[in-house]
Amino acid sequence: MSALGELNLRIFERLAARQVDAMNLAIEHGECLTKLTTKSNDYQDFFTGQVEASKNLSERVMSESKASLTLVDEARVEYQAWACQGPGGAPAGRGPSTAGVGR
Repeated sequence: MSALGELNLRIFERLAARQVDAMNLAIEHGECLTKLTTKSNDYQDFFTGQVEASKNLSERVMSESKASLTLVDEARVEYQAWACQGPGGAPAGRGPSTAGVGR
């Protein structure tokens, strides 16, 4: 079970790092919009900048989403490998037979 705990911890750490990256992305976007608001000369300038910032955010969110899906796929592979090892690190189905136990 300690192998499962270590696997859970590693995956949780990677997911937490992805969450921090997503939060940083949102903060950077807010900062960009704040700067845009203070530096725009007129409404058209502000609107154009806002469209560009939103486009940039959308592209970065899509990129981050793809990276997150890759992480989830890697986690799936790691859990699958752990499950195939069976309890105690031995490959599943290679331990002592339990046929007839409990009859």
